[in-house]
Amino acid sequence: MDGDLFPEQARMISLILLSVADTGVRRRKLYFEDFEEPEENRGLFVDCVYWLAAEEIIGVENMGTQGRFSGCSLRSKGFALMQRQIQFGGDRLMIRDISHQVKSGRIDRAAAGEFIGGLFAGAIKGFGSG
Repeated sequence: MDGDLFPEQARMISLILLSVADTGVRRRKLYFEDFEEPEENRGLFVDCVYWLAAEEIIGVENMGTQGRFSGCSLRSKGFALMQRQIQFGGDRLMIRDISHQVKSGRIDRAAAGEFIGGLFAGAIKGFGSG
C-alpha cells in the first residue's frame, strides 16, 4: 500500500488504528457512524477494517455488516506500529502519544489521521523486511 497512491485508504486506516489504540488489548466496538465520515466512505471503512485484521494489526471477533464490528483490539503488529516515532508538530513523538493527544482533544483526530495515514505505508512495509 502506498500512501501517495491511496491517501484516503491510508487516512482511514490511521483513523481506525488510532481509535482501537485508545483501548489497546481491551475489546471494543468499531462503528462507522462513530467516525463522522461521509456515507460514501462506509465501504472504505469496512475494507480497511478487514485489511487491518487480515494483516494481524488488529483483532476482530465479530466481522459485522454495514460497518459495525465488535471485539476489536490491537495485536502485536498494532502495538509495534504505535511505538514508531515520527516528527509531528515540531516534536518527535510515538504514534501512541499522538493517539493520547487526540483522545484528550489537544490534537484534531482528522488532522492526525491525515498526517499519520501518509506514514503507515512505510511502517507496514517495514514488517516484511524486519
